[in-house]
This record gives sequence, C-alpha cells and structure tokens, in this order.
Amino acid sequence: MPNDRRQQILDWLTRYKSASLDELGAALHYSRSTIRRDVLELEEMGLVQRGRGRVELLVTSSKERHHLLRAGERVEEKRRIAALAADFVSDGMALFLDASTTVRQVCPLLRPFQHLTVVTNGLETAQAVTRMPHIGLFFTGGYWRDDTGSFVGEPAVDFVRRLRLDLCLLSCCGMDGDGLYEASLQQAYVKQAMIRNAGSTLALCDASKFGRPFKYRLAGFGEVSYVLTDAAPPPALEAAAHRDDCEFLIAGI
Repeated sequence: MPNDRRQQILDWLTRYKSASLDELGAALHYSRSTIRRDVLELEEMGLVQRGRGRVELLVTSSKERHHLLRAGERVEEKRRIAALAADFVSDGMALFLDASTTVRQVCPLLRPFQHLTVVTNGLETAQAVTRMPHIGLFFTGGYWRDDTGSFVGEPAVDFVRRLRLDLCLLSCCGMDGDGLYEASLQQAYVKQAMIRNAGSTLALCDASKFGRPFKYRLAGFGEVSYVLTDAAPPPALEAAAHRDDCEFLIAGI
C-alpha cells in the first residue's frame, strides 16, 4: 500500500536523517522508481526535501507535525498508554475516538469486546475498526485535513453534538497548568464537542506533551477524568490537574 511505503520512508529518515533513493530502495526492498514516486508525493506534502542526490525530513516546529510523521514516533509509549486506556472499556460501550496517532493504538485492543459503538473523525482509525464486525462504526464526515488524517469543520461538530456516548478517548498537542491544547482550531472544536457529549473523557498523552502549550486551548483539567501517560508529570502540572479533580495515571505502574 502506498501509505505503508511512505510511512516506511519517513520512519527510515527519522532514524537515519537522510538517504539516497538507491539506499531507500535497498533498505526497504522497493524499486528505485517506486521509491522516487513516493518521495515526490512526500515532497508535495511538505514532509521531505531533496538535494544533492539525497532525501531528508523537512520538519517545522510552528504547527502540528503531519500524522504520518507522528505515527512513527514514541510508538512503544503510545502502545502502553493505549493498553491502559483499554482497561476503561467494557462490552456494550459507545466511544468517541479522535484521530490522534495515540488513540489509534487503542483500536487493535478493542477486538475482544462485544457490542461496541465507535464514533470517530479519523480516517485511519475508522479503517482499523471496520475490520471488526462486532463494532458498530459511525464516521463524522466533514472537511478533510490531510495533515491530521481527520475530518473537521461544522458537519463533523454537528454530527458529534447529536450524540451522547459513554466515553471519549482523545489526545492533544500539549498541556500546561491551564489544561490541554491543540495546534488547530478546527481540531479543537471537534474534540470539544466529543468531550461535552461523553460521560467521561480520558486524555492519552505521552510525556513529550508536558509543558507545551499551543495556540488553541482544548480543555481544562476539570473536563477530563484522567490523563493517561507514560511517565510522571512535573509536580506543578500534576498539582494543577489535582486541583480540578483530574488524576494522572502512568502506564505500567
């Protein structure tokens, strides 16, 4: 699949910083022409740049990183957090799942449960769930954003507002003592609607999110039941959450 190949290229460049087309082809076992087509696609998406016969990542810090890049980062941490989140799921539940790469790791863990309902705005999240016949899937629709792999906008928000589900699982771009943040206002609107229309909300956030406020405030700690993470938060951050009756739970402890 083209997306899988492109993800492999991004993972390789994340690890080794740069490579020629021939090096990528040999390492990933694809032809040079196939690698070249994928690199051109990634270049058009603003994820890589070519120069002097080599390819390297093109990363900016001013906005949220593309979901294909984020999918290959801190994977083990995300899996541990996802396993902890799955402990909150039970048969017959109705779930909001956002489009984040962390929440996406929860999808394979839903297979043992029966009679679940899932509502998501994430394309790859929906694709993972479609392979599970015991899960009823609803897709928000809306305006497609390739950088986040999600649908946003008023149609997505309106769809979510019509529902009342048991549990919301989401992630965010960063957090500080004032709560959770998003890099995209459109993403924030969809996630805020999910929070308001769920019985409880779990924020799945690895430790790289600590102390990183972004432009748009997603939610205060009082709107989140638990923050599931992979490492102990700074004391000031944990105290801020505790004041709003939100608790940090550390995966593996």
